[in-house]
Amino acid sequence: MPFNIRELIAGKPVTVALEDSADVAVNRMLEYDYSQLPVVDAEHRPVALVTHGSILRALDHLDTSLQSLAVGHATELGHLPVYEPDDDLFELLDALRQRNAALIVTAEGKLDGIVTSSDATDYLRRRSEDLMLVEDVESTVKRFILAFTESDQHQAITEALGDRSEIRKQSRAIIGRYLATTGGQKLDEQAFAQAFDQAVPKRPPLAFDELTLGQYIQLLLDDSRWSSVNRQLRIERENLRNLLHGVLGTRNALMHFRGTPDVRARERLKYASDLLTRHYDQITERPQLPDATDTAGVDDDAAQVDPIAEVVDPTDSRYARLGAFLGNQTLSSLYIGFQALESILGAKLPNSARVHRSWWANDETSHTQSINWLKAGWRVEDVDIEGGWVSFGRTSAREQLYKMFYEDLLTKLRRQPGFPLKESRNNGNGWIWVADIRHGVGLAHFGFSFAQVGRFRVELYIDNGSKPDNKAFFDGLLGKRTQVEADMGRPVSWERLEERPASRIAVYETATVTDEPARLETLSNTALNLMLRFRSAITKAVTTG
Repeated sequence: MPFNIRELIAGKPVTVALEDSADVAVNRMLEYDYSQLPVVDAEHRPVALVTHGSILRALDHLDTSLQSLAVGHATELGHLPVYEPDDDLFELLDALRQRNAALIVTAEGKLDGIVTSSDATDYLRRRSEDLMLVEDVESTVKRFILAFTESDQHQAITEALGDRSEIRKQSRAIIGRYLATTGGQKLDEQAFAQAFDQAVPKRPPLAFDELTLGQYIQLLLDDSRWSSVNRQLRIERENLRNLLHGVLGTRNALMHFRGTPDVRARERLKYASDLLTRHYDQITERPQLPDATDTAGVDDDAAQVDPIAEVVDPTDSRYARLGAFLGNQTLSSLYIGFQALESILGAKLPNSARVHRSWWANDETSHTQSINWLKAGWRVEDVDIEGGWVSFGRTSAREQLYKMFYEDLLTKLRRQPGFPLKESRNNGNGWIWVADIRHGVGLAHFGFSFAQVGRFRVELYIDNGSKPDNKAFFDGLLGKRTQVEADMGRPVSWERLEERPASRIAVYETATVTDEPARLETLSNTALNLMLRFRSAITKAVTTG
């Protein structure tokens, strides 16, 4: 359904006539802070546009004054884009790419309004801001539900989709009245059960994040948790229902392009978001840390080992750095201050991240930032906008996939005669070390890791704590690159990691831990063979002169 140009028209346009002086046009532009004005004839039909530039050009060439210059001698040349209020906004946007303004006329051809590029930008920005406020409300409603839900999420979902037992009860009552009225036979329970299951089939379970805003509202107001919600919010249930249903109505209007929210609807969005956020923040415990430049929960050893230090391509999103950082952690949860997060990103957070809770939603499809932390196996658990903190938790499903994959791979390595498998226990991380090789006073690590942008690698990670030692060892092996790659029978990635103490040598496969089981089994066998050849090639290069 298209956007309607009518949504952008506000008030009657300011105009000038062909016979007006340029002085009148300039004064009106200054008064209203416009850069241009439509020029109309006696019937109020648009005939041209006059701009600051067109007036200056006429003054220069005619060598006259503003008072003496007629508007008709200072208009813009070229095609005048004209549209009617019911035309599609997207057609108008195409015109605005060519010219900064378009004129809107009635069916009789009389001027009804003027739309500029700035008007269109402001309109679309307001709609985006309104939708973000809706997402803020939805996000906080979901958090309230989980905070006051004793049963698992599947039970919550069942409640949201409707109780079949209640529908069954109502159906029986209707049929009973019908039979009593018509003098029919007694209800056949078996036939009724079969008919009911056909008419009201059991619905397959949905993930909690797949529910609609209407279903989340139903869950929030459900008897099973209302007393807890009410103790926190201290609002009558019907009043909260009316508030949230108003938000739902605005959301539906926005999503289906049914007009623009008025001032009251927009204020309601803001009020609902602020109300829920303020009360939710009162029931959550957050770390008492000095300032937003800190992190809490980072494992010190993991930070030193830096096991999956990524080479982030300059063309990658800045949030790829966050995905690499999170993939480097070993604990199950992590608090990061906004300033610390900006240090990780190497850039400022957008303003919406400091205003809207919805920016932190775990969106798998449209939010670049969340796609990167979800792919790294983490999700946002909570965010404190006012305090400047975000809490990440490891995604249990992905953690289990890592464990399953690496346990299978470790089992295969244990069966390899002579492979010096170290005691390796994977805690659900995307990486694991399986063998060591000594260099200098320290060790380099042979291992596997699921890297960014859908890659899996078999690697030698060189880090004994001394950057000079690490780089010297790497450079020595790089000098034997031809020999190593000949032994491998394929190209090898030589990553000096100039900005880091460590270096890496690796071979890559295209894969993610969420691939189909058959693909992961193939990857496991490939990884095993690559590791055996890779370790042999590196060991040979280290021990030969």
